[in-house]
Amino acid sequence: MKRLQIASFISIISVLVSLAVAPSLAAVSAGGTTSSVATLIGLGETQYVQAPECSYIGFSYCDSEWWDINLTSGDHVTIYGTDPSNATWMTVYAAGGSTPINSSENFYQGDGVEFYAATTGTYYLNVQDDGIQIGEATTDPYTFTVSASHSADVYLQNPIHLSRGIKETIHALVRYPDQTPVSSSSSGPVVSLELLYSSPSFAPPSWHVFATSYVNEGTATFSFVTPRGLPGSSVKVVAELSGADFLRSSSSQVIETSRGVR
Repeated sequence: MKRLQIASFISIISVLVSLAVAPSLAAVSAGGTTSSVATLIGLGETQYVQAPECSYIGFSYCDSEWWDINLTSGDHVTIYGTDPSNATWMTVYAAGGSTPINSSENFYQGDGVEFYAATTGTYYLNVQDDGIQIGEATTDPYTFTVSASHSADVYLQNPIHLSRGIKETIHALVRYPDQTPVSSSSSGPVVSLELLYSSPSFAPPSWHVFATSYVNEGTATFSFVTPRGLPGSSVKVVAELSGADFLRSSSSQVIETSRGVR
C-alpha cells in the first residue's frame, strides 16, 4: 500500500513539473498543405516550425506549408524570421491566393518580406524548406513573425469656427484607405486635436493639445472651451491620429476665431 502511495505521489510530482516547464517551451506550428487549408495566424504571433525529414540526399525543397492572415487595406506588413540552415523560401500571395506579391529567403541573415496590403482580405504565406536530409543530425526548425501597422486618414469636418470662451464640439472622420470607418478599442487609435497659437501673445507660436478622443464608428469627437485670450482672428488646427498599431496621420485647417457671444 505504501509503495502504491509513493508511486502515486511521484506521478503527481512529475505532472506538476511538466506543467511548470511547458509554458517556457515554444509551441510548434504547422501550416496547411495547400492554400485552401492554410493555417490562420494572427499579427504579432511567432510561428515555430519543425521541418520534416526528407527521403533524399542533396538540396531541394521537400516541405511546403501554407498560412493565411487577415489584413486591412493600407496595412504596412513586415515578416521576419530565423532559419539556421539558410534553406527556407517564403512567398506572399495577395488576397485570393493566386497572385504572388513578394518573396524572401535567407532568414538567418535577417532577411524578410515587406509590403502594403492593397485591399482588405485574406493573404497567404507559403514557406518552402529543404527539410531534414537523411543522416542529418539536426531538427532544422525555422521561425517567422508577421507584424502590421494600419494606415488611416483623418478628415476635419467643415466648416469650423471657434468662439473665444465658448464650449465647442468638433468632429473628425477617420477612414481606412478604402474609406471603411475605423473603429477603436481601449488600446487605440486615439485622435488628438491641437491648436497653434502664442501664449502669452508675445511668445513664439507653439502647439497646444485641446482634446483627445477615441474613434467611435469612424468619428472622433472633441469638446473643449476655447480660451478667451486666444490671439488673432485665425488659428491653425490639426487632428492627429496615433496608436500602437497605426501609422501617424493628420489633417489641418486654418480656421477663423471670434469673441464669444453665446
